Amino acid sequence: MRYRSFESEKVKRRRHWKVAAIAMAVLLVFVFLFREPLMVRAGQALVADDPPREADAIVVLMGSIPDRVVHGVDLYRQGYADSLVMIRTREYEDYEIMEELQL
Repeated sequence: MRYRSFESEKVKRRRHWKVAAIAMAVLLVFVFLFREPLMVRAGQALVADDPPREADAIVVLMGSIPDRVVHGVDLYRQGYADSLVMIRTREYEDYEIMEELQL
């Protein structure tokens, strides 16, 4: 009789592991299918939308979004800071925009 109870416990443990594995697989598929909206929401939580105010310097982290450069230049021209610092990238699109803005 003890042998049977041991087998049933072993079967129960296997069943629990199978259920856990299936739940993890479903969760991974869900995250994979909805990864873009999930990342957008996570990114929105990191963005602070405060109104601009005067500062010692404006720092523009240049990347694949040229709007950053334009916005940084606009803030500089409006007098929010005396200096504008742009962090370089290897992409040349940003530099073309800076030439168009006569920087």
